[in-house]
Amino acid sequence: MKFVLLFVPILLFAQVKEIPGTYTYLEALHACKKLGKEWRIAEIWELFELRGQVKRFGKDKLYWSGNTLGEARIEKNIRHESEIFVQNKAIPAFAFYLQDGDITPTPKDTKAYVICTNEAKIHQLDQDFKKLANGMVADYKNKIYWEPYDKKRDAKKSNYEEAQQYCENLHLFGRSWRLPTVDELYSIVNYNYVKPAVNKKIFGHMHHKYYLSDDEFNDDEVYLVGFAVGSVATGPKNERYFFRCVSDMEEVAKTYGIFDPYMEIQEIVESKREQKIKLQDLFEIVKRYELDSKSVQLIQDFLRTIKSEKLQSIKKKILHNIRIKSSFFA
Repeated sequence: MKFVLLFVPILLFAQVKEIPGTYTYLEALHACKKLGKEWRIAEIWELFELRGQVKRFGKDKLYWSGNTLGEARIEKNIRHESEIFVQNKAIPAFAFYLQDGDITPTPKDTKAYVICTNEAKIHQLDQDFKKLANGMVADYKNKIYWEPYDKKRDAKKSNYEEAQQYCENLHLFGRSWRLPTVDELYSIVNYNYVKPAVNKKIFGHMHHKYYLSDDEFNDDEVYLVGFAVGSVATGPKNERYFFRCVSDMEEVAKTYGIFDPYMEIQEIVESKREQKIKLQDLFEIVKRYELDSKSVQLIQDFLRTIKSEKLQSIKKKILHNIRIKSSFFA
C-alpha cells in the first residue's frame, strides 16, 4: 500500500498520512491502526483546519474523523434534538467535507477518505475561555470577547445582513462588535457536551440550531455552526438564524497577534474575591502577556493596597514579572 506523507500546520512535528482509497468508518479505524499502535484518525477539529485546501487534497472529498456521536451523546436528551441527523442511531460518526468545510454526522457504512496521524491525542478543554464578572467571555485563543448571554437577546434571529448590522451597531461596554468568523464560532464547540455542544457554564445556553458566522461561502450562502452536535454547514443568507457578537480585545491584536487583557485585569481588581486569589490571577496574567501602560498602572494601584505581610511575596513576583509593551504597541 502506498502512503502520501503530509505535514499539517495544526499537527506540527507529527506525521500525517492520507491513505489512498475510500473506507467505511470501521475500515478507516483499522487502516490507521495498521500503521502502528500510536496511529489514529485525525480528530474533527484537526480536520477542520484543512478546509478549502483542494489543491493539496483534491475536490469533493469526504473524510472520516475519530469522533462519533456515541462518545458524547446522552440518549435520553435526543428526543428534543432539532438537527435532523441526531435522532437516527445509524448515524454515529462525524465526517468532514474538505472542499466546503461542512461537518456532518454520517452513516458508518459510507465510503470516505481517511487521514491518519501519530500525534498524541489532544482533548478539548476550556482553558482558553474565561467568563468575566460582567458576563462577557474572554477568548484567549482567538483574542476576542464574546457577547454576554442574555435570555431575551438570545432569542433573536436575523438574516446575515441584519445580524451584521446589529453587531456593528452594538456598543456594549463601550466596545466595537462584529459577527464571529466561522473559525472563531467553531472554536467554542466542545464535543464533551451535548445539546448544546458547548460549555454552558461559560457561554450560557445556546440553541440546538445553527448560528451565523461572518464568513461567506459564496454570494448567496454563509457558513453556519450547529450547536446541537457541533456541525458546520452553509445556508442561504436571507434565512434567519441565531447569532452572537464578538469584540476584538484590541485592534492591535488583529494586526500583530498580541493583545492586552485590560478588561480582565479590571474585573479581577474590582471583584469581591479574596486578595490572595486576586493576586494569583494577576500573577498568571503578567507571566503570559506584555501589558500596556494603562494596565500596568491599574495593577500597580491595586498592589499598593496590599498591606498583609503574608502576601508580600506574591506581590513582589507580580512586580518582577511585569513586562511593558514597546512604545510601538502601547
